[in-house]
Amino acid sequence: MQLQQPLLLEPLYFSYVWGAPIEESWVISRFGRQTPPGLDRIAESWEIVALDAELSNKLLNTQEPASTLYEVLLHNPRTILGTSGSLTKLPIIVKYLDVFERLSVQVHPDDATAERLGFGPSGKSEVWVVLDADPNARIWAGFAKQVSRADVEEAIRSGELVSLLQEYTPRPGDCYFFPPGTVHAAQGHLLIAEVQDASQLTFRIFDWNRIGTGGRPRPLHIAEALEAIDYRQGPIRPVSLYDEKRTSGALRLPSGPKFILVHWRIESPVTLTSEGRFLVISLLEGKLRVSGGSFEMTAGPGQTFLIPASVSSVSLSPIGGTAPACLEIRPR
Repeated sequence: MQLQQPLLLEPLYFSYVWGAPIEESWVISRFGRQTPPGLDRIAESWEIVALDAELSNKLLNTQEPASTLYEVLLHNPRTILGTSGSLTKLPIIVKYLDVFERLSVQVHPDDATAERLGFGPSGKSEVWVVLDADPNARIWAGFAKQVSRADVEEAIRSGELVSLLQEYTPRPGDCYFFPPGTVHAAQGHLLIAEVQDASQLTFRIFDWNRIGTGGRPRPLHIAEALEAIDYRQGPIRPVSLYDEKRTSGALRLPSGPKFILVHWRIESPVTLTSEGRFLVISLLEGKLRVSGGSFEMTAGPGQTFLIPASVSSVSLSPIGGTAPACLEIRPR
């Protein structure tokens, strides 16, 4: 099987207690999307995922027999992932978070801790790129000062864990990198582009004493979290994508051990080569003309697409007067 064009994928939507009501969803209004049926809230929109047969995007623009990205990878991973390196599965998930209520105080383990706790080597690092934020929104990222495990255990018992964390007022263009072991949380209306390792492993430490669906509190994972927390992790200071001196070009962002992340402002055509492996383009704002040897298409804001390794290069050209902004995501 040879794929010689970008793969367009159908997002997967998830409704959680902290998500935005449909009528206030920035994923819907900012990106001009149709309201997904059966949901009253949108918390997450998974743009690129291939974890298993259920958690995988449907393919929208290919005549191949496989109907999902997971099926393509299952039958012929090298078509997508490439022959260089040892990748056998998609190592990333790309999603949008439409935060409206408080996101739980949580932590993700590293691979070694996840395996030691019996979950397999499914640790997770992640990057948040803030696209929009209301004035009352907050992000907590890392400890504000040096702490010990005993300090954290006492703060959990007393309900004061948040007081140990560094608090930020997020602004559009802020980028936060959370290594495994980083305690983090958020509140207020936020639209966040998230790039993460291909793992669902999250340990919820505190959920703001809220009642979840069904009238019961959501489960906490305090014992596992205490094993996963990096007690040396200080404040996670955001990187700004929109420095006054930067009007265009590429900016390498802090990234995890399994992926590389670059932010682009594209004022003139740019050509990216596959280097024998897949890459993902996530268009955050503006419009792009995307072309290669045998294809040409137009991409709009909020659209994410996967360039298979079999496509040697892709050209990105701006459409309209405003320089489009996008993320380029590659495996390490």
